[in-house]
Amino acid sequence: MYAMPLGEKLAFFQIILIDLSLAGDNAIVVGMAVAGLPQALRHRASSLGIGAAALLRACLALFALDILHLTGLTLAGGLLLLLVGWKLYRELRHRHKAQQVQTAGLIAEPLVTKTLGQA
Repeated sequence: MYAMPLGEKLAFFQIILIDLSLAGDNAIVVGMAVAGLPQALRHRASSLGIGAAALLRACLALFALDILHLTGLTLAGGLLLLLVGWKLYRELRHRHKAQQVQTAGLIAEPLVTKTLGQA
């Protein structure tokens, strides 16, 4: 049995809490799935569905905790995060320039409309 240090336990429970707070859509999906069942089976099916979803989330959280120890994966995730940040920065800079063109009174209405339409 693997004994987790305190730091890993805290990280694991943080992941679990985040997963549970974002799991509201699971209840909606389970509710839609059991809507067509007879009344006698609805409670049992929804309990099994929610329990299976919670168990799956816990197992995936343990898996995520294990793969976080891989240095290359953490580096790749950091690089992807930098790429996303760079794209957001460029988009905000482009949007700011488009607003300056519009306030200058130039004929840039189609450019601004297209820029805001893509966002």
